[in-house]
Amino acid sequence: MDFISGEDNSIHRQLGISFNQNNSFAYDKGYDSEIYDLGLTDVYWKFSTDDLSYLIAGVQEISFTVMMDYDGLLW
Repeated sequence: MDFISGEDNSIHRQLGISFNQNNSFAYDKGYDSEIYDLGLTDVYWKFSTDDLSYLIAGVQEISFTVMMDYDGLLW
């Protein structure tokens, strides 16, 4: 994900995801990695089963919603 503001500031975050029928939408040791340096304008994976935010996620399948607390442009 890349975000560029009107002031030419750039924010970049790489996310990882893998798909495997043995994974779940809960924490799976060896497949999921929590994000520790979460910023106000950051992106991350979120499971409905816990309060952690993930940088890397292993899931069975994916459906997602993008939620933003921002009124500007998203590129």
